[in-house]
Amino acid sequence: MMSRLSLRRFAVSGASMSPALPDGARFIGRLPRRAGSIRRGSIVAFPHPHRDGFWMVKRVVGMGGEMINIEGGEVLIDGNSGLDHWGIGFSTPDGRWAVPTGRVFVLSDQRPLTRDDSRTFGPVGTDCMYRMVLRYPRRSLPADPPSGDRPG
Repeated sequence: MMSRLSLRRFAVSGASMSPALPDGARFIGRLPRRAGSIRRGSIVAFPHPHRDGFWMVKRVVGMGGEMINIEGGEVLIDGNSGLDHWGIGFSTPDGRWAVPTGRVFVLSDQRPLTRDDSRTFGPVGTDCMYRMVLRYPRRSLPADPPSGDRPG
């Protein structure tokens, strides 16, 4: 039995996290038990900072204490390139974000498909953030009923 406090099931809606999590993918997330369990590259689910009751699934790209720059479509972390291994497509718009301690900078994997991530609402807190710990398959849909006439 899953505790409602530490584990929660999530279903992905949309393609912003594909191919890692395509539309309809399902996973179980866990609230962090200790500091450091959410790291760069973690896939996380968290309540949208400005839309009550709406949950988001994103990837952690920047950690507390780091400076995130987007320049010419590339994500730089503390001025270094090559630390963001997950982004597909150009990241826009250009900008600069300081990530405070206790917060993280999250982005979609498919950068051109969405900007509803830290590029628009800034770094987010980890206190209500679930880290993906297990993916599980979608339930099988029942087979379509036979169609057409059968030869008699």
